[in-house]
Amino acid sequence: MALILGLAEGPIGATPGLAQAPNSLAQSAFDEGRWRDAVRLGAMPQDPLGMAIAAQAELMSYAYSDDLAAQSAAVDRAVLLADAAKVLAPHDPFVLLQGAAAYGFRAQLNRSRRDAHMARQLIDAALWQAPDNAYAQAALGFWHGRTVLGAGSFAARMVFDARRSSAIEAFEKALALDPDNLVIRSGYAQLLVRFGKNAHRSAALGHLRWVVAASARTALERHMQENAQLLLAAQDAGADPKALKQLADDLAPFSDSSAKEG
Repeated sequence: MALILGLAEGPIGATPGLAQAPNSLAQSAFDEGRWRDAVRLGAMPQDPLGMAIAAQAELMSYAYSDDLAAQSAAVDRAVLLADAAKVLAPHDPFVLLQGAAAYGFRAQLNRSRRDAHMARQLIDAALWQAPDNAYAQAALGFWHGRTVLGAGSFAARMVFDARRSSAIEAFEKALALDPDNLVIRSGYAQLLVRFGKNAHRSAALGHLRWVVAASARTALERHMQENAQLLLAAQDAGADPKALKQLADDLAPFSDSSAKEG
């Protein structure tokens, strides 16, 4: 969670079916890539969906920053916003998934087992409320995948019950529910590349080509499309699987160099 949400690759940017109308000004700012405006417009008292959008925007503001202190502060703010939204709308899938993204990326930055478990609990709660929600399924896939990448296959399985096969299964369910979703398909493709397994290479490239050919409507979709273009260009230039995996790692939100999938 991405996160997550992860939650971009993963839950970042997800806008599942809402229990009520979102803060339209905050949502418009987010869709246009005006992250700080989305935070300002969304972080309103008694507006849980606005606060969830603000949490999204906090994450997007610093997801690709080189300033680790700024990233840490942003995920802390996102957690606070998501927690406040959850108090007001404890059963809303969108609110739950933005909380999962915030906790998931904080777990990634701080190597926090507690935050990783909290992210999973929030994803499970969203799935309980909306089992056929494509973003909830994608969030589960991202959680499994990023946990495996961060901890390694053995530790991820033993400590978190996270598996690469479960990540793939969840993303396949998400695409079956929403096959034309550019964000989900791009996140899945990038995750497959990051696994670094030859068995996933053909599927990953097929998804990336679909993303590049699609019509991007929002700033987040354009960003994901640009990532897909970079990965395909590297592939066409003859990058070996290790180099392509490294590029996918570098393009991931809140990227780090410690991914050690085994």
